[in-house]
Amino acid sequence: ANLRKIDGSYYAYFYDPNRSPKRKSHPLRVQLKSTAEDQLKRLEKAYAEGRFNPWREDPWTEKIDQVLIQDAIDQFLDYKKKTVQPTTIDTYRQQLEAWAKQVPMTYHVLDVQPRDARNYVYDSDIANATRRKRYRHLDVFLGWCDDEEYLDENPIDRVQKPREEERETPVLDPGDIEKLLDKIDEHRATTTDATGRRPDVQWLKDAIVIAMYTGLRRGELVSLKWADVDLDSKRISVRNRGDFRTKTGDERSVPLRGKALDQLREIKSRRGEVQQTKPVLADQKGDPIRPDRATKRFKEFVRMANLDERICLHSLRHSCVSLLSRRGVSTRIIQKIVGHSSITTTERYSHIRVDEAADAME
Repeated sequence: ANLRKIDGSYYAYFYDPNRSPKRKSHPLRVQLKSTAEDQLKRLEKAYAEGRFNPWREDPWTEKIDQVLIQDAIDQFLDYKKKTVQPTTIDTYRQQLEAWAKQVPMTYHVLDVQPRDARNYVYDSDIANATRRKRYRHLDVFLGWCDDEEYLDENPIDRVQKPREEERETPVLDPGDIEKLLDKIDEHRATTTDATGRRPDVQWLKDAIVIAMYTGLRRGELVSLKWADVDLDSKRISVRNRGDFRTKTGDERSVPLRGKALDQLREIKSRRGEVQQTKPVLADQKGDPIRPDRATKRFKEFVRMANLDERICLHSLRHSCVSLLSRRGVSTRIIQKIVGHSSITTTERYSHIRVDEAADAME
């Protein structure tokens, strides 16, 4: 068999000199050559096994499950729960259900056209970063649908990926960290609530120092247990547990040195005997810190310290990568420390400052 493209769509042409007619075509209902080639292979296999006869009056066509979009979204989210964190599931749900509201309720996955994806991704009222986010989540979902054979052809393949903007991610120097910590101390010394209590912010100071000098992600930081911290061998183990999974699903060991090691020793000394199952970061009540609470409080003190408005809690991780890079640590070693799945990501955050470039040129 071979492929022919007619009016933008591909057809499979079968040839047998002992048949009449000798050639018989079969519509593939796809417009991408790579998809058509995959379809052709499946039809050739079915023909060889006697499950498909293109010369029949009513030719056999491959069965595609007719699954409603919302049902497919629910199945997809159940599947992703095995490999990603609850916060990631929430983001997928938000993105996919927003898209589903823009297509007819009676749509099956098989009915989705490139324009349905394109209209959502390229909404004129959103920023390019949002377009990239929409494209990314829709791409993963429709790719899964394709793997499940809910689609003849993946419509996202005919939607142009939004451009990736070149932008510098703000990072903090050790001096910025000291400025932040001083601002937290100042706030605690000068602020009381109606009952005269000082703000509960020591956990935030702990979080800032540990994140800056280990490169832990927010989820890894707030999920850290004392069982994961070995002060004698000076290592943190980033592990998957029932209530937590790393972003990539991979576990790793992070060396503890300098200020991060000192801070963890200080926390342990402050609390006395600690249980291995207890969180490293905890408020005055001993309760673990929620991720959104850490994000919000950190941002408040960034503003108080008059630092770059773009700085967020995740900037501490970027700053760790940048600092290691500027100290001459190889990209491969940095990738291993921070757990990037791709070395490209590591390179993106390995900042070289203008004055350093000038010194190198000198």
